[in-house]
Amino acid sequence: MLFLCPRHREQLVCRPRTELLDLWLRWMNEAALCSAMDEHARAVSYSGCGLDLMCSLAARQGFHARPVATKLCLSAIYAARLLTAMGESDKAATVLATAFRHLGLTLGDRRVAGWSRECMAVLLDDGRHDAFFGRYLNLPLVPATLPAPVAHQRRH
Repeated sequence: MLFLCPRHREQLVCRPRTELLDLWLRWMNEAALCSAMDEHARAVSYSGCGLDLMCSLAARQGFHARPVATKLCLSAIYAARLLTAMGESDKAATVLATAFRHLGLTLGDRRVAGWSRECMAVLLDDGRHDAFFGRYLNLPLVPATLPAPVAHQRRH
């Protein structure tokens, strides 16, 4: 599942790492804002773009760093949680599998391999998602199910 088109992905990955990490945080903040405004499809798009960005960095030589693995995991958890809450569990599973696969690319780097394994274990265990998200990103995590929309009643 891709969120960024190939042209934009290539343009972004050529930018400095600090700029990309800042962009990731901006997109995750936008995802949280959209989610708070019940614009869940837009929230998925923002968090998915963050996931694509971190997957691209994980695949790039020399970018196998702990912050990339952490942000990759956080993006996947957020996008998957939103998709699950929207009734798109197959897409949520695809997002988690994509993140898992890209984290696997970092296992060859001894500096981050242990942390990547830990992130992979978190992705496989839904019960650990909330704690991981709460520890590494100060944004509200969407509940696994969204509340039913409240019908507005007109006053006469």
